[in-house]
Amino acid sequence: MIRFDLIPRGDDPSWGRQWQPLDPATRRPVGLRELPGSAFTFECFQVNIALEIGEANFNLAKKGIPALDFVLMLDSGVKEVGKLGESRIETSVSQDVMRFKALADSIELSSSFSGSVVKVSMEKLERLVDGFLDRTLELLYEAHSELSQNAYLNTVIQRVRR
Repeated sequence: MIRFDLIPRGDDPSWGRQWQPLDPATRRPVGLRELPGSAFTFECFQVNIALEIGEANFNLAKKGIPALDFVLMLDSGVKEVGKLGESRIETSVSQDVMRFKALADSIELSSSFSGSVVKVSMEKLERLVDGFLDRTLELLYEAHSELSQNAYLNTVIQRVRR
């Protein structure tokens, strides 16, 4: 069984309704609809990750894990292992690593932040990516409904969805 959740970090102001985003490159105010991709992957909407696969724990609770960055890391790992047979992907800021290795009938998953190693089917990993994306969007839209019209975010959604 796979259980997961994303928990918004209380020390990240981007989750607040009154938050005024700044463009990461110019540090000038920008609207939520124009918020660039770098804000989603390097700076804003940080979360703690709760992830259990069977008895294996892959929880990650530390500053520097934007929700969308984690989704993109998982998605890249799953796609790469499907094409190349293995993958080593890291988060953009914290540089936490997840490793994926194709076996005869499953994928072996391990990470730099957990001593756990687990085998899981490709189908379950693909559903996990979709679940993390759905939860990320739910949290983002709940915090700032205008993000549903963000061009970068909508491009990512199309790319991740299979």
